[in-house]
Amino acid sequence: MLIKTMKLRLDELALYVTFNLGSFLLGSLLLALMTYLGGSDGDYTVFRFGTVMAWIVFCFVSVMMGMFGMGNYFDWHVGLGRTRKSFFVCDLITECCFNLVSLVVIGVLSLVEGGILKAFYASYTEEGKILWGPWLLWIIPVFAVVLAVVREFTGSILMRFGKKAFWVMWALWMLICLLPGNKNGVIGEMIRKVMAGIVGVSMTGWAVMGAALVILLSAVSWLIIRKQAVRG
Repeated sequence: MLIKTMKLRLDELALYVTFNLGSFLLGSLLLALMTYLGGSDGDYTVFRFGTVMAWIVFCFVSVMMGMFGMGNYFDWHVGLGRTRKSFFVCDLITECCFNLVSLVVIGVLSLVEGGILKAFYASYTEEGKILWGPWLLWIIPVFAVVLAVVREFTGSILMRFGKKAFWVMWALWMLICLLPGNKNGVIGEMIRKVMAGIVGVSMTGWAVMGAALVILLSAVSWLIIRKQAVRG
């Protein structure tokens, strides 16, 4: 059933890769435009903006596809007489594999962009090397799993509670995005304390908290899916 699930979702993988390439090209063009407009400054630096765009767009597309497409895959899978456990396992593994392919594509694009920067932006200093270094070998598979779990969580929440859940999650996301801009008052002080605590966390601590979060989200997703009814 896993192979059937992957074949059914091949168009989704193609969409991921298409968005990877499209956002990479858009980011590369924007970098060229920004360099053309502001590159006369002697301290001007460049970074792999195409890679950053590909990362951001891929994460957004992956989560959105899960939220609005997971219900259809669930109905198809369970409608064929398969168990909810089978659906959960097949969907999670499929998403992990697709994420891995997409992230490897982004990694290759990052290497290409590094060559472009050396060839056409040699007079500028590159900063913030994305997807570069020895940690590349483990960050890609780890992120592939984490993003798949996030997709399962948001998709199961939307299946269970409907589109109202989407707006709640959207509001929470916007709140998280806006909070860092609030530097004054009680909220600003709370943010500074949280950030100070985050900076002090060791890599081991991050690994433990990340693993705990992945397990928690997976457990919640499974508890929702195991009681989810097939939509008529």
